[in-house]
Amino acid sequence: MSDYSHRSNRATSSVFVLMTSSTTQAAAFMIAAGCAFAIANILVQYATMRAGFSPSAVAFWQYAFILLMAVPWVVVNRKTIWVTRRPILHIFQVAFAATGVQFWVLGLAFVPIWQAIALSMLAPLFVVIGAKVSLGELVGTHRWVALLFGFSGGMIILAPWSETFSIQSFFPVLAAVCWASSSLFIKRLTRTEGPDTITFYMVLLLTPINGLFLLSAGSTGYSALFWFVAAGAGLFTAFAQYALATAYARADASFLQPFDQLKLPLNVLLGLLVFGFMPPGSMFVGSTLIIISSIYLLKAEHTKMNTQMSLLTESNNKNTTNS
Repeated sequence: MSDYSHRSNRATSSVFVLMTSSTTQAAAFMIAAGCAFAIANILVQYATMRAGFSPSAVAFWQYAFILLMAVPWVVVNRKTIWVTRRPILHIFQVAFAATGVQFWVLGLAFVPIWQAIALSMLAPLFVVIGAKVSLGELVGTHRWVALLFGFSGGMIILAPWSETFSIQSFFPVLAAVCWASSSLFIKRLTRTEGPDTITFYMVLLLTPINGLFLLSAGSTGYSALFWFVAAGAGLFTAFAQYALATAYARADASFLQPFDQLKLPLNVLLGLLVFGFMPPGSMFVGSTLIIISSIYLLKAEHTKMNTQMSLLTESNNKNTTNS
């Protein structure tokens, strides 16, 4: 075998090892994010459902602590991250995100964690519908079928025909709608804004907007337990966001999707251990339909992007050849 072949094989092996290492690390960060989010959710549910603290107060101070933890990053990057062409769009994006947080915390105050987390997984389906309505994106027959499967799963989990159904069960669904709307604004912002700028305005504006909800709801004195839980929820949420961003920076979203779905069993397990919440069999049926639907939609989006990139590359090659 020639020296060139040896060098080529070594280079190929190095690339393979590098890719494997990167994807393994991404999967590990994704799992770590799921664990941290699950712990934060349990802390919030304990604070609101068991300890009886105000959901608006818990949400406000949870994200206020995140803002405090972000101060060093803001100071280091202060010269570039605040520059934006679309301040109004940032406000709308964060307003939807904050409203989603409020509905989510309200949901955890009334709804078992297994039901809340399963219903929150409807968010990607609402993104598809929102993209059709607000951005005019084409939604083919296959996607409509996937949406039908997903929302059927959501109805099975909601079980509005059940005697145990309550109107509060809709809070996690409304949170999913708000977060989907926020995602659509982020999609529009990425045309002109960098990820650091979007993150900066998200961190900066979440606390004052959550503060408006707190003022409207009123608040009472806070105990040591409240501060412990709020700070803990903020710490684990901040770490989860960091781990999530790191995971997506190191691997493709379609590769990470199965690991993202681990948030369901993680939250169910912690809910069972801490609160004794045992989900019914219908939850697994409904969740399976939602997961299948969301994975299909992500794969379809990935295929669409690859097709567009291939067409763009082919067009560029033709232009280069003709020039």
